Amino acid sequence: MLYEYLLTTFKPGEPIFMSDIELPGVNDPSLRQSFKTLADSGDIIRYDNGVYYLPGPRGKEPLKISPNLVAKCKYITRNGQIFGYYAGATFANQIGLNAQVPFVKEIASNCSGGKYREIQLKGQRFIIRKPKADINESNVATLQFLDLLNTLDQTCDLGLDEAKARLEEFIAEADIKREDLDEYIHLYPEKVYKSIYVYSLYGAL
Repeated sequence: MLYEYLLTTFKPGEPIFMSDIELPGVNDPSLRQSFKTLADSGDIIRYDNGVYYLPGPRGKEPLKISPNLVAKCKYITRNGQIFGYYAGATFANQIGLNAQVPFVKEIASNCSGGKYREIQLKGQRFIIRKPKADINESNVATLQFLDLLNTLDQTCDLGLDEAKARLEEFIAEADIKREDLDEYIHLYPEKVYKSIYVYSLYGAL
């Protein structure tokens, strides 16, 4: 029953988190044993503790999945729901505020399990921290932007004008309005207000 459910619910190479699976009449010990049996037979592949995936067509080399994909599905977005975002130097690099790809990737997530912790997935290190407010589809860009402003002094390598252009580009793409910032900015330290002033961002909101 479990294997048929996995085949109809997940695509090959899509992370499967055992903690998400609930089947009628199947208790946790039985579920864990079923996952182990399927992994031992090669029907599914165990990626990490509690994380599995379908290997792809039989007779072909099994698919491989990356730590970044697993972290994204576990802490940022899954099944159409958004509950996290990349933060710190990781996000600053993604939008071009610095050129150095961080070795340790930072994520803010509702699923952090605490204020701050560091995890490893197959050698890739991630910092997972609790956001200032619960993340959802409607506020994710606003909270991510405020987080960015809070860390600009540590994560931005660009000059003032070039950084301002990158920030304004993100504001436009994410369609962030001044009222969006006003709803959450009180959760952040004063240097966020200072960043808005220094980079003259109110005109873009």
